[in-house]
Amino acid sequence: MNEVWKKPPVSLESYQAMVGQEIGVSSWHTVDQDRINVYADVIEDHQFIHVDPSAPNARPNSARPWRTAFSRCR
Repeated sequence: MNEVWKKPPVSLESYQAMVGQEIGVSSWHTVDQDRINVYADVIEDHQFIHVDPSAPNARPNSARPWRTAFSRCR
């Protein structure tokens, strides 16, 4: 079992006290198209919007506010 589930729950007040503080900071990871493609393989989601870098350019600017490929993490 994952050890984190054995810890007592954190109260809302404790979370509110953490606002503005850095906690659990990790190093940066480069998320390039190869990494996105591997992720698509793992989750079996090869929808064009995720794996085709030219897909954002196929839609009008108003429909794609980021104007570039966009990746989301789960």
